[in-house]
Amino acid sequence: MGGFPQKYRMTTLIDIPDHITEAVKHFECLSIEDDDLGEANYQLGVCYELGEGLEQDYSKAIERYQQAASQDHHGAHFRLGVLYENGRGVPANVNKAISCYQKSATLKNPKALYLLGHYFEHGIHVEINEATAFKYYHEAAKLGSLHAQVHLGYCYEFGKGVQKDLEKAVSFYQTASDQNDNYSQYRLGLCYYEGKGVTQNLEEAARLFQSAADQGNFEAQFRFGYICITHKGALQNLEKGIKYLQLAAAKTILPRRSSWACVLKMETV
Repeated sequence: MGGFPQKYRMTTLIDIPDHITEAVKHFECLSIEDDDLGEANYQLGVCYELGEGLEQDYSKAIERYQQAASQDHHGAHFRLGVLYENGRGVPANVNKAISCYQKSATLKNPKALYLLGHYFEHGIHVEINEATAFKYYHEAAKLGSLHAQVHLGYCYEFGKGVQKDLEKAVSFYQTASDQNDNYSQYRLGLCYYEGKGVTQNLEEAARLFQSAADQGNFEAQFRFGYICITHKGALQNLEKGIKYLQLAAAKTILPRRSSWACVLKMETV
């Protein structure tokens, strides 16, 4: 049982204020009067793209994003990439999309860095290059990207784009696990269960499996149920084991690693 779960969809950069009508007026004033033109135009682009406080208009969103991008707003470059990739308001143009993502990544946008890592890992719009994917993931992780931290753990565990290093894999899984990421908890649980990169500890493995299982990770549900049924002593609990194995059995679609990360062309902002 392995591979990345399908649930991971990248959260957007968009932060719409609660009082959207007042916010739109504020951003419009800023875009005319304030020195921070980049952020004001970016937020107006968001409003046009979402149709929040303004009538949805992808062409106007692009116009605002382009103005913000001219001010080196990393989020604007990123959103332009999404619009070009999906053909919203403009003809779809993958090359322009990748160029926008790369500009955003150069400006240290963690989502752009992570997305490019995903594309280079899986050969989406670019040639597969695991070493390049690893570099993008590493930069995104340094900027706090949870998904990139999980990916780095996987890369180090299996030697994808970097020399295999189980201790580093454990370190990145631990970082993501501490943020309550259930897939990292599952993989970290495997490391403790098998003694990979860490001293074997079945109790810690069971704790991590249960935490991931209670968040719906069916692989962890299977592992935790198996431990409860087959292990002796304090870990044995037949009733609980059957419960978690039944939960796992109800999940019939295995996750595929190729669809683990956010593919923004499938995402509404």
